[in-house]
Amino acid sequence: MPGVYLSYFLRRGIAEADNNHEGAVRAGGLTDYLHRQFAQNLP
Repeated sequence: MPGVYLSYFLRRGIAEADNNHEGAVRAGGLTDYLHRQFAQNLP
């Protein structure tokens, strides 16, 4: 089921991963966000 989690976190990440609040999501910020979410939410 990792694909379901990836889809969920990717959707959220696009909305939440704007680390510097410039209105754009950078690949690095999105990658960091996805890593944190997987580490915190998967058993």
